[in-house]
Amino acid sequence: MGPDTHPNAVLTRRLYELIGHGDRTGCLDLIADDAVFHIGGDSIVARRASRQGRHHQARHARV
Repeated sequence: MGPDTHPNAVLTRRLYELIGHGDRTGCLDLIADDAVFHIGGDSIVARRASRQGRHHQARHARV
């Protein structure tokens, strides 16, 4: 499996393609239901930004 066919590379290219077309629904469809998002750092956003699952991310996604 080469770098162009690795599942993560394929998924990442697809994600950027969807972002480029402004397809918010398509982007959210790539997120697993049990995904957890963390924003690191010391800002107030970072302290409040652990989100779990696609439905939580959908409320905050900006594509």
